[in-house]
Amino acid sequence: MSDLSDVSIDDDFVSNIPSVATQKRNIIPVNNVVGLQEKLKDFQLNLDWIEKLDITVKSSTDTDSSDKKGGIDTEAEHDFKREMLFYNQALQGVTKAFKRLKKMGIPTKRPDDYFAEMAKSDAHMLKVREKLLNKQMVVERTEKVRALREQKKQGKKIQREIIESRKREKKQMINALKKTKKRKNGC
Repeated sequence: MSDLSDVSIDDDFVSNIPSVATQKRNIIPVNNVVGLQEKLKDFQLNLDWIEKLDITVKSSTDTDSSDKKGGIDTEAEHDFKREMLFYNQALQGVTKAFKRLKKMGIPTKRPDDYFAEMAKSDAHMLKVREKLLNKQMVVERTEKVRALREQKKQGKKIQREIIESRKREKKQMINALKKTKKRKNGC
């Protein structure tokens, strides 16, 4: 029996393909800087800013963060802080772009009579609107029922207080009558 170990199989494979083995040894990486720069120039489009609308904004640094890497808190518990940083950076970029567009005299607001094709059909939007209205009606209905319950509770409480005050007044009247009768009988 012949030896079928992994090493012998690898050696047999490499010996049967000598061109691949020699090519692997002779590969030298070439850094053709001039050629790469020419290709980069071919790829680059010389477009005006208005065509690209690219804006670079410095990220705002967070002074309260405990683990600082470029001012951004990278701890997992601070998702809200990171989201706020992203939001503020985007807001800065938009304001910077609006100022630049204004200088160029390009309108940034849509005219009132602007017509745009909707992504969803009118029938679908009607269904969505109906569902939202139904949800709103259900919420309003439950709030009304809750308010009525509270009013009933308050009404019962007030009614009990009125009955108790009437009982007290009646007691006081009876006591006052008894006192006056005693005075008449005693005199």
